[in-house]
Amino acid sequence: REPLVRIRELSPTLRNLKNNTQAALAYDQSYSVARFINDRFGVFGVRRLLQGFKEGQSEEEVIQRTLFMTPEMLQQSWEMRLKP
Repeated sequence: REPLVRIRELSPTLRNLKNNTQAALAYDQSYSVARFINDRFGVFGVRRLLQGFKEGQSEEEVIQRTLFMTPEMLQQSWEMRLKP
């Protein structure tokens, strides 16, 4: 089993994928994180994230302003949700 990619690294990772296995893992993880954010913060939270990215804010800035947590806190919360 491939290790999880840190949320901070997903965006650059998607641009530098080396093989189909990495691509599948990165896209699955991106979907999982997006679903987690939607479940926890709703459509409004997802829209605010997208708006921040559209405005050119960094991933860290968008996460902090929209979700009121650091990327590390988001990572921890998401990983906790993945545990059975």
